[in-house]
Order: sequence, then structure tokens, then C-alpha cells
Amino acid sequence: MVFQPMPEDILSVDNVNYRIAEHPLTPGMPYGQEGRRAAIYQLMSDDGEKYALKVFKSRFRIPSMVSIAEKMEPYSLLKGMQACERTVLTGSRYPDLLSDHPDLTYSVLMPWVEGPVWQEILLDPEGFSQELSLIR
Repeated sequence: MVFQPMPEDILSVDNVNYRIAEHPLTPGMPYGQEGRRAAIYQLMSDDGEKYALKVFKSRFRIPSMVSIAEKMEPYSLLKGMQACERTVLTGSRYPDLLSDHPDLTYSVLMPWVEGPVWQEILLDPEGFSQELSLIR
């Protein structure tokens, strides 16, 4: 079954409950964005922190997500790189969650980063200068 969350649905990861956020402009719809490889949903933790859940389309669900996340982890301490702090949902670590939602296999939970998505930056008609890259 395809993962189709609704606002206020709860996902529990590592004893933390995450609530699917409602889109601010579309009541009743989850706050998410569909891309070519994945859909990204905004989640809210019990303490009000925002997180992103990147749910990959079936052909992009690959076991190497685990090692990729492990390699990125050290960079999460650098300014502006908090999205490198990732939890990959695997059957061995989250059997109950993935039993209920198999399409979340190899999904990635990470801090939510405010601002435009990378595709928006690349498609900006004004371009992306070297100087601008230093302030974003």
C-alpha cells in the first residue's frame, strides 16, 4: 500500500512521536512536496521541533541509504548542515513501523530546513552566483 499520510497521523521513531503537519494553505492535506525520487513530508515532534521525512519511490529505496547517512553524520555539526543528521528507517531497527507502513522502508528522517528547495534555487532565472552561495 502506498504511504498516504493525513495531517495529525502519528509515526513513532526511537520513542519519539512525530505528527504529520498540515499544509498551511491547504487544510486537510499533509505538508509535503513530491519530487522525482521522493516525497518529503513535514513532521512535528512532541516538543514542537520540525522534521522532514523523505519517502523514496520504490525504485529509489536502496539499502545503501544507511551507509550514506553514516558518512554524512559528521557534517551535521557544521553550520547549515543539520540535515546531515539522518535516521534511516530499516526493517531491522523499526519492524513495527515498517510492518504498518512498508513504503517507509529506507525513508530518511532528518531536521527540517527552512528555505527554498535546491530545485527552486537551480531553476531561479536570476541564477546562483558564487557570492549568493555564501549567504544562503
